[in-house]
Amino acid sequence: MTKDELAVALAEKTGQSKSQSLHAIDSVMEIMSDTLIKGNDVYLRGFGTFRIVHRKARQGRNIAKNTTVAVPERNVVKFIPSKNLKRKV
Repeated sequence: MTKDELAVALAEKTGQSKSQSLHAIDSVMEIMSDTLIKGNDVYLRGFGTFRIVHRKARQGRNIAKNTTVAVPERNVVKFIPSKNLKRKV
């Protein structure tokens, strides 16, 4: 599902216009991004948790060239689904 499809589904469900739904989705995504950038988790009851996880530097492999490459350390967003979502899926 794309953001546009999500906006259409939200508009149908709430009776809002598509542009209002897009604005609401953009606002929620901005708030979630800001929260994660600050290092805090985003917990959505019944859906799951978004959390920042630090990945250490490691050695990876380029299979096409059969060489070793250095993968730098970085922070990534990890999603942990709720028990309710796991059960439904």
